[in-house]
Amino acid sequence: MKNSVDKNIYSWIIVFLSLAQISIILVSWIISAVVPSGNYHSLLSSEGVRWYLGQFLANMSNPLLIILVLACMVYGVIIKSGILHFDKRKYRNRIAMNFSLAELLLVVIVMILLTLMPHAIMLSITGNLFPSSFSSSIIPVTAFTLILISESYALLSGNFHGLSDVIFSLTSGIQKGAPLFLLYIIGCQFFYSLLFVFGK
Repeated sequence: MKNSVDKNIYSWIIVFLSLAQISIILVSWIISAVVPSGNYHSLLSSEGVRWYLGQFLANMSNPLLIILVLACMVYGVIIKSGILHFDKRKYRNRIAMNFSLAELLLVVIVMILLTLMPHAIMLSITGNLFPSSFSSSIIPVTAFTLILISESYALLSGNFHGLSDVIFSLTSGIQKGAPLFLLYIIGCQFFYSLLFVFGK
């Protein structure tokens, strides 16, 4: 029942964004015709068509897409690894969890050494944390750490039995989150269309 409701909500969001995209195309044409002296750009003009088709890949090349991919990978690994259903009564599970916690502690120590030590390499030229290489690496480091400890737990606890299980877990989240990528494409193009039409 819940999956059916989620699919309906997702479908309506896609329909809404698609209609909004069509509407902004028509509205841009009307506004540019009614207010020719205004700094509006029609998506139906030669300039607009060139922009819409020529800038499509550039519009999609957004850090948000990478974050979405990493988030889906992390989600899939965590779910498949079974780490959320840790059972301390099982010896292998306790060993696996202790090892994963040790890995997490090691990552934290390494990041501290890379950021808090004198002349730390992850700091900016001025010695600040924000903005710096550290601030830019927070999301990927967090994602890779969660993947590492989840995969380690799954292998040591016996939930994963080989490389094929590891690879499948990395892609399962992307399969599960596939609808989000369609939502990203439509939503992203609509957002940049607004910027093009009303941008000064």
